[in-house]
Amino acid sequence: MDMQTREWRDGLLSKVFRIANEKPAAGKDEMRWILFDGDVDAVWVENMNSVMDDNKLLTLVNGDRIRLERYCKLLFEVYDLQYASPATISRCGMVYVDPKDLGYAPYWEKWMNRWKKNKEMIEKFETQIELLQGFFSSYVKMFMDLIY
Repeated sequence: MDMQTREWRDGLLSKVFRIANEKPAAGKDEMRWILFDGDVDAVWVENMNSVMDDNKLLTLVNGDRIRLERYCKLLFEVYDLQYASPATISRCGMVYVDPKDLGYAPYWEKWMNRWKKNKEMIEKFETQIELLQGFFSSYVKMFMDLIY
């Protein structure tokens, strides 16, 4: 909100909420996810408590309220909960994955998927991609077992 003119403009979050909560096409059964990836800001996440409780309402500064529909879900992917209050944590279901338990394979898969998404790269470097995958499966596990 512009404090001088009192004019309201939707920000990123309110725009995403409005779009995600639009009714799906008739006969279309879908689930929509809003993903928050990054650190949790203490003030910001406290304002999200009303969305995460039974009310499921996002209240904006201008007084608008956006209800999180049943086909919309929130997902917070954070490094830690250092700034989250007990009130926020009690409203969330949590899955903790220790990076030590994750291993190296997801990093490899993410890197390879970037290559596979680009059709031009696949056509240019198809042989090299296959060789890299072969080397990875043949040698990386063996070397990682030696290191750890």
